[in-house]
Amino acid sequence: LSQDEEFEATLSTPVVIDTNTGDLVATENAQLTYGDWLVSADEIRLNRQTNRAIATGNVVFTRGDIRLVADLLDYQVDEQRARIENFRVGNGKYFVSGALLEGNPDNFRFTDIDFHPGEPGTYLFKARADELALIDQNEIQGERLSFKLGVVPFFIIPSISQPIDAERNIFKANLDYSGHIGGTIGSEARVPLNSNFRAGANLVLTTKRGVLAGPAFEYDFGDEENPTFGSFTSGYIDDAASEIRPDLLTGNPIDDERFFAEWQHRQNWGENGALTAYGRWWSDPEITREFYEDSFDTMQDPDTYLEANYSSNNWQATVFSRISPNDFQSFTERLPEVRFDLFPSPLAKGLTHSGSLSFAKLKNQIALDQPIENEADRADAYYGIRYTRTLKPGITLTTKAGVKAIHYFDNMVKSEASSFNPDAPFRHAPLSLFDDYNHVFPRPSIKEGTRGYGDLGVDLKFTAYAQSDYKNEIWNIDGLRHIFEPVVSYRYVPDLDSAN
Repeated sequence: LSQDEEFEATLSTPVVIDTNTGDLVATENAQLTYGDWLVSADEIRLNRQTNRAIATGNVVFTRGDIRLVADLLDYQVDEQRARIENFRVGNGKYFVSGALLEGNPDNFRFTDIDFHPGEPGTYLFKARADELALIDQNEIQGERLSFKLGVVPFFIIPSISQPIDAERNIFKANLDYSGHIGGTIGSEARVPLNSNFRAGANLVLTTKRGVLAGPAFEYDFGDEENPTFGSFTSGYIDDAASEIRPDLLTGNPIDDERFFAEWQHRQNWGENGALTAYGRWWSDPEITREFYEDSFDTMQDPDTYLEANYSSNNWQATVFSRISPNDFQSFTERLPEVRFDLFPSPLAKGLTHSGSLSFAKLKNQIALDQPIENEADRADAYYGIRYTRTLKPGITLTTKAGVKAIHYFDNMVKSEASSFNPDAPFRHAPLSLFDDYNHVFPRPSIKEGTRGYGDLGVDLKFTAYAQSDYKNEIWNIDGLRHIFEPVVSYRYVPDLDSAN
């Protein structure tokens, strides 16, 4: 309840003067205007000496799209300090009610407060606090916070204290409906326990499928030079559907005990080191599509990996691991892969070189109801040089040469032809699932061996541009440049002498 500019409070007429207090008193269609405020009540008192207004009985306060109803409003204009008893306030997007609100814009306190996103309703999300306060516009304090879906409480926090600059959305609620799930009431809560950690839960109530619930938390540690942050979210449901649709990809049936758990982590060490991790464990590929759309919209094919790298000016060392915790997926796992990359670096004028070296333990389990499991230890190396020179203004010629070698220390196919179904496409062919190229059908397996490739090429690039003085203040455009760069390329990749 503050104004950015100074205004004079104006009381509607007729008014009488209370000789005992000096108050101007309006009781007939009483209204008080103060800037863009409008207050109406059964009785409004305004004291010009103390610059204090008191409205009692059916108090209605409006400002812009905000409307507040209360039993009493006591406002000290000079101090911008208010006391409001038994109030209800909303703007169409949220609704708040409470027993008491008192304070000024820098420090105020709610008592017995209820919060509803949207209009309040018996079966909708609600948050409640015995006490909630803003301290010096810097810190939020609360006592006994509880969160409910309808009449069912799902999370209680005895007390919180949180810096205001670290505050993010504590609640997220939604309503939805679909034919195979029915009506859905969902809520996410992340309540700050301290300045670094927020804990809460996911809860989804459906009319046809049951209740999905699971813990969730977020964390943020470190400093500006070495930040560390991440989050975890989950959900479990004993699906009450009479018939669950099978997996759309494989046609396999889906069990009624369904779940998802997702974790992400990011950590930096100065400007050179970084650690990134993503973990997604799903019971089936449809779980997030049906019950957690925020995750499904981000990633439809769950990926689980961990990567640590250290970078310098022209090189990077990486440890990378990718696993497949979901039995409905099949891709090459790296358990792990250690890699060194030399970025293009100058050797002489126009001449650069680059390279890479990696060692990886690979594994692939095909999820096609076939007993196929392939493992291999592989080394992979590349080195190349590139020379670029200008033939004429706007014309450059680049030549390159390199060599790539791949060595399999072993390549074990843990399957025999007799293990396959009679109609399996792999029945009559040994399997090797690791190759530089994708094939519709697996190639013959190799137990151990080396493959080598040459890398020769030429690039001829033409560059042309045109510039105009076009200006557009709305789009902040000060001149336009059109660039045209066609490239003619030739590559020759010979298969060098290979063992086995």
